[in-house]
Amino acid sequence: ISADPADLDTVVAEVLADLADLREAGPTAEQVAIAQEQRTRDLELVSNESLIDTLIFYLLRPDEDPGEIFAEAARVEAVTAADLQALARDLVDPDDYILVKLIPEAG
Repeated sequence: ISADPADLDTVVAEVLADLADLREAGPTAEQVAIAQEQRTRDLELVSNESLIDTLIFYLLRPDEDPGEIFAEAARVEAVTAADLQALARDLVDPDDYILVKLIPEAG
């Protein structure tokens, strides 16, 4: 599928089909593993800016537990394909979406 505006209806159909498949069949074990690995890598890549932002977040919210920073990796690893499928069923309503098309002006 290309980004050609003439293919826009095909792109929309493919995205809707992917969402329907996620609701009905859920992700594959391989897709879950890839997503978990990507998220784990994201958590491991800490810049000074993100660390400062996180520290400020917890300084401004004394009721929040800063230990949550370290718990997220374990939660990512605990996610299953069934969890994601259930979430998709709860959040993705095939009859309730907004379609926005950005088409270049002619000329």
